[in-house]
Amino acid sequence: MNTFFQKIKNFAVGHKIWSVLIIAVIIYGAYYFINKAQSAATITTYSLATVQKGTVISTVTGTGQVSANNQASVNAQVAGTIDAIDVSVGQKVTTGQTLVHINSPTATQSLQSAQIAYNQLVQPATAGNLTDAQNSVTQAYSSAFGSAASTFTDLQTIIPGLNDMLYSQTGFLSDQHASILSSTAQVYRETAAQEFDKANIEYQTVLTEYKSLSLSSATSSISQLVSDTYAMASNVVKSLKDTQSTITFIVTSNPNYDTKDVPTAEADITAWLNTATGDASSLLSAQNSIATNENSLDTLVTGPNSLQIQAQQLSLTTAEQNYAYENVTAPFNGTVALIDVTPAEQVSNGTAIATVVTTNEYATISLNEVDAAKIVVGQKSTLTFDAVNNLSIAGTVSEVDGVGTVSQGVVTYNVKIAFDSEDARIKPGMSVNATIITQADQNVLVVPATAIKTQGNISYVQELGQKYTAAQGTAGVTSTTAPKNIPVVVSLSDGSNTEIVSGLSAGDQIITKTVTSSASAAGTKSAATAATARTTGGGGFGGGGGAGGGATSVLRAL
Repeated sequence: MNTFFQKIKNFAVGHKIWSVLIIAVIIYGAYYFINKAQSAATITTYSLATVQKGTVISTVTGTGQVSANNQASVNAQVAGTIDAIDVSVGQKVTTGQTLVHINSPTATQSLQSAQIAYNQLVQPATAGNLTDAQNSVTQAYSSAFGSAASTFTDLQTIIPGLNDMLYSQTGFLSDQHASILSSTAQVYRETAAQEFDKANIEYQTVLTEYKSLSLSSATSSISQLVSDTYAMASNVVKSLKDTQSTITFIVTSNPNYDTKDVPTAEADITAWLNTATGDASSLLSAQNSIATNENSLDTLVTGPNSLQIQAQQLSLTTAEQNYAYENVTAPFNGTVALIDVTPAEQVSNGTAIATVVTTNEYATISLNEVDAAKIVVGQKSTLTFDAVNNLSIAGTVSEVDGVGTVSQGVVTYNVKIAFDSEDARIKPGMSVNATIITQADQNVLVVPATAIKTQGNISYVQELGQKYTAAQGTAGVTSTTAPKNIPVVVSLSDGSNTEIVSGLSAGDQIITKTVTSSASAAGTKSAATAATARTTGGGGFGGGGGAGGGATSVLRAL
């Protein structure tokens, strides 16, 4: 061995250049093979799920203790008239039983309006609806043109009258009269005159536009006329206000100025200002009417979008809830201890209706201000107990603190939850865990929460653009094309599932999980698995003869 290394040393000393080249080749080869191993290709596997209709439930959780002997004051949540008292003092009642009924015209009308608006929005437009909507648009343009015509009729009196007041020889604010005024009064008068001059020039321009049109002109021309007339009328109103301020200042600071004409000047400017203000208001209403009726027609023609439907659905749900508040109900099983109202009595939101007491146990939990804001009386809850395994009972929120408790800068609110059933194993003072359902959206599009990705304020999901079977999606698939980002609007989430408002349809297939692994590692694992299979396949070395022969050949070559 020493002789072998001595020969290598002698060769290196005698052939330095060749030695350097050989070492460089060896280093480069080692680097090449190491780098190739490290830069092995990766494999990306996608887990998939199908968009389905389902239910998403939002909850708030809290912990607290069990208490007993609950008492609750039941308050009205709508304004109206007491038209029925269904219970008496001392009567036993159950959770949800009606105690008093309130006749609330406002709640009834709001519900009817919301139902009509929702039905009109989601029902396909009929030929009659389209005709009515088109007629409404035509009428809106006709009324708008009429408002413009009325404005110009009024201005035929106002503009000349104001011009005479400011510039005629005998005008109340003419140059001849104003020369005896104080410097401040003259500044007032000059400002009013400048505003009038600007309004008068604009009036002449828009008047020419008005005279070139008629009721049969293009709607775009009428719309522009109404807009221009409103802007001009607003400037006329401003000039009249400045003139009125000038007259008021003069009368106050110069009481002896042209006393015989003061009443007429004050009466004229007040009348003109009221008329011009009314004209400007009519023109603005005409503009809004055109926009409203055209939007209604467009909605009938194109149909509502998902956000419009969602907004109207929310309005309907709110109206239904307010209407349901006409029935004042017992928050838990108990006995009516007091009735605070009488038949035909007028009540408002928050008026005390009755007091209900119970010997049943209830839970008191503490929530932070964010969670407490989501809690209202009547919401359902599930209760579990640390001391009693596998026990879960239902409960109903019966009371929420109106004022929070501040401790070390943290605000908390106590919430009382009445038990819907009793269990002898539950004792006062036990620890309780409460899960309160704050919202439940049913029959909505649902996707796994892991599928939702965000970039800034945009939420999106990814899809591969190719359908796979459910089994393939669960096991994971690979794709030669990159995933496509699909923007979505999300709503409620329960942590596991998320409601999709728009962007997807039922049956769409989306990515829920992406796993990237090394191809060499995967190959090594497969090879190791195959080698194990050959070893344990019952053939011994004979079974792996090919592999054995290959190994022998390599050894012989070395």
